[in-house]
Amino acid sequence: MLKLLNCKNRFADFLLICLCCFSAEASAASFNWDKENKFQMHGFVSQSFIYTDKNNFLGESSENGSFDFTELALNFSYRAWDKFYVAGQVLSRRAGELDNGHLAIDFALIDYRYRDAVDYQLGIRAGRLKNALGFYNKTRDVPFTRPSIILPQSIYFDRTRDLAISSDGVQLYGYRNLDSGLLMLELGLIMPVMGGRNTELAILSVDRAGSLSGEPGSLARLVFNTSDQRLKVSLTDLFLNAVYNESGFVDSGKFQFRQTIFSVNLNRGNWDYSSEYARREVSFDGMPVNYVPPFLNHTTGESYYFQAVYHAENFWSAYLRYDVLFQNKKDRSGEQYVIDFDLFAGTSMNKLLYSRFAKDKTFGVQWDASHALMWRMELHVVDGIAWLPLQNNPNIGDAEQRWKILAASVSYKF
Repeated sequence: MLKLLNCKNRFADFLLICLCCFSAEASAASFNWDKENKFQMHGFVSQSFIYTDKNNFLGESSENGSFDFTELALNFSYRAWDKFYVAGQVLSRRAGELDNGHLAIDFALIDYRYRDAVDYQLGIRAGRLKNALGFYNKTRDVPFTRPSIILPQSIYFDRTRDLAISSDGVQLYGYRNLDSGLLMLELGLIMPVMGGRNTELAILSVDRAGSLSGEPGSLARLVFNTSDQRLKVSLTDLFLNAVYNESGFVDSGKFQFRQTIFSVNLNRGNWDYSSEYARREVSFDGMPVNYVPPFLNHTTGESYYFQAVYHAENFWSAYLRYDVLFQNKKDRSGEQYVIDFDLFAGTSMNKLLYSRFAKDKTFGVQWDASHALMWRMELHVVDGIAWLPLQNNPNIGDAEQRWKILAASVSYKF
């Protein structure tokens, strides 16, 4: 009964948001300077309903469905004078046990453009910066700038969102206009925002007594966009460094993560095609064996997706996507992982096979009811649980291998 009442309360929230329609696209995140309007403010709100036939995703979705996935934000940008630009965003995100809806600084930065000519620009940014990973991480919190309700989880993990979304640091950037198109380079020195319990669960699988603290890392991205806007390619390299501290440790445990993403987008008439490939290297050093088994000290994973979007002329669009993740590219099925775990723990856990991969087939539709109002609905057919959030599934051993997600959302911007 309590679950039913809670679901009704979430439905009331959903209706209220549909009626109020108080929201907006975070255009400041694109960092395109508006030289006419010195001060701008925007915002958005989005409410989603998610139902899963098995397992939970972004809330208790596996019984009656869940309205727990809510996003809203307010952002501003101010061009103090020709060379200085300030921008920031406050975000509230509710996603089951992953996020409780508290207000957080999504990004806050100062941008100094040293050179702003027609053919090239040079500048520097400092503050809390959105991590420019692939095509969508920089604006993933804005429903209007991502291609679906749920992003490809093989690259844009929701369970590690706190670690991936933003960093504190400084970034050099440059744009160069060529005859063939636009070339952009971003180079950053960053300090990761660890995110507390969510990040620790994502890295160590268990909420330990100690804590993770970030150390300096780096982020680089190279982007080329053809002059006709039909082809866009990018290469991203991220390096994160963290230390685990706990009383009683002789030495601090270390965690290192490197991700390289190759992205390509092709636009041909009403069709838009995208694909991204990611390679992830995860290393642990000095961690107790009961925290990280030796066979997981160094692993290399990979993931990719293929996506096609058809834009109809009457403000409808439809999209298809095939999304694949392997935790270890040398052990895609997870069989070796089960063998190693059996030898290490002395017990057989065959269900761990499908915790090492995930394959997601997605079909969705979108209706742009107006410039500001957007509706979406999508179906995911998933094989594997490699990106399933532990926060919503504390008994991960009971998770099912094959499951489905039905999601619907309404989003509004101002």
